[in-house]
Amino acid sequence: MARRLFITTLAAVALLVSGCTAVGAVAVPGDPGSAAGPRSESRPIGRSAVADDGTVPDASASARATARERRLLRGTDTIQLDAEQLALTGPDLLRTRSMRDTDGTIATLTALLGRPKVTQTVVGDGAHCVPASTSYTWGGALRIIDLATTAAAGNGYDVRILAASVRSRSGSTIHLQGPDGVSVGDDIADRVGAAPDTDKESYGSDGDADWQIVLERGWSRAGDGDRTRDGVNGVSAITSGTTVTVLGSPMPVHSSADC
Repeated sequence: MARRLFITTLAAVALLVSGCTAVGAVAVPGDPGSAAGPRSESRPIGRSAVADDGTVPDASASARATARERRLLRGTDTIQLDAEQLALTGPDLLRTRSMRDTDGTIATLTALLGRPKVTQTVVGDGAHCVPASTSYTWGGALRIIDLATTAAAGNGYDVRILAASVRSRSGSTIHLQGPDGVSVGDDIADRVGAAPDTDKESYGSDGDADWQIVLERGWSRAGDGDRTRDGVNGVSAITSGTTVTVLGSPMPVHSSADC
């Protein structure tokens, strides 16, 4: 049953896009009306240029690895967001990247899409639920939110898909989609109507509701006594009416957790 929130749908969607998975904050990182916001920085891609043993990786070895990755990804035409991984496909499945492997994911996407825009957020920047993170955004369409601390669900990063496609490094079109080919801009009225109440949540009035709907479940925490508070988690779509505006994971519905 639809329930009215005390924030606007726009603010709720913006908060979800920023990487916070619970609605309830009144400001958004980077919102012009917010005193604080993420800071753009020029910094190396990845978390560190120094290995765990204190050595600096061989630049030529890194270049060779990047070249191999680019060759492997040649022919990619689709990036699909599943509940717990990204899958890069062409005529065949070319590469999967678990959402527990942040550095590998960023390296693969950079090899395919080129250098992203990088922004950093500290804990509480703009809203109390926003964790410390570094965001990597390609073409304003695909965002990886690298969490400073692994989330309780087990993911090292969040994903937000903000458009139906993005350009590759070579200029080709890469389609962006969720499970069953759902993309930003699709009308999913039938899917919203058929989904059980446990897997969807409405924002706004009954007559003019926007939705968050779980497209594929994931990130269950077996044996966790708080799992009821977690709601239903996985890859979700955010809609305006019934038109998809954002795809993301993890993105729970009916969560009563603080953040």
